[in-house]
Amino acid sequence: MVNDAAGNKSGILIFDVQPLILAGLTQIINRESDMICCGEARSPQCARQLFLACKPDLVTIELEMPDGDGFKLIKEFKKMEARIPILIISQYDEMFYAERALRAGARGYLMKENAAEDVVFAIRTILKGEMYVSKKVAALALHQMAGRRGGEQSQNVGMLTNRELQVFQLFGSGLGIRAVAIRLNLSTRTVEQHWVNIKRRLGIKDAAKLIQYATTWVNRNGKK
Repeated sequence: MVNDAAGNKSGILIFDVQPLILAGLTQIINRESDMICCGEARSPQCARQLFLACKPDLVTIELEMPDGDGFKLIKEFKKMEARIPILIISQYDEMFYAERALRAGARGYLMKENAAEDVVFAIRTILKGEMYVSKKVAALALHQMAGRRGGEQSQNVGMLTNRELQVFQLFGSGLGIRAVAIRLNLSTRTVEQHWVNIKRRLGIKDAAKLIQYATTWVNRNGKK
């Protein structure tokens, strides 16, 4: 859907695979006097087409999609228009993915559990040329800079690819191979190969020790 009645309002393009989320975000945005939803996309292909058609002032992206990678979509939009502000509104835990999203080119990160006013505030903040992250993520970044948190473990996990991090986190959250495969829309064989790659990157050959490592990392980084 493309809305051509933007006028002087900031046009926001929304990408999410869930219709209810799209409808909710559209309602939140359209009730503001200074912004309007100029397009709704449920697939990466549709998002690319609408990006060119409505020339938005800001794009929101969900990282999780059944047939692609949200990080790749961020980079694609930045190649199409280097200055486009991108806000991630995702169900992925910000403690794991906010930093990676910002490195990929996003200007802000917001979890879907946040209130409507947080969405509006984040959009306005980014449109002003600033960056937006939660207080929790900002505090974590300060702790890491000060060397009081993270250490060697976080540095090692930082070597994982985005998909490997997803697999690592889900295993650390207690999911098995089949559950991880269903959650990420992958084959069990692909998940197993990611697990092999993770063991190699982290230098842990024993599967039980790696599960323990992942569980400890999730508890340490994902909980406050």
